[in-house]
Amino acid sequence: MEPEGVLKLKGFITDFSIWDDTINIYAIKFHENFNVYPNILLASDDTYRKIDLYAQMRPDRLVTADGEENILTSKNS
Repeated sequence: MEPEGVLKLKGFITDFSIWDDTINIYAIKFHENFNVYPNILLASDDTYRKIDLYAQMRPDRLVTADGEENILTSKNS
């Protein structure tokens, strides 16, 4: 049984080389549907491992929300 007031949007990552773009697209769709941005991402352990693997392969794509700094060198870390 689903708790009242829970907003959900299911999505799938088919190409993990662009996992970040895919999640961003679904976050935008969520906002369009519910007029709020999602605050949690639920996925299987395998999905989280694949995201971590691909993120390690392309650390240059890990940037802060404003796109100014690489997360590895960010003052926010």
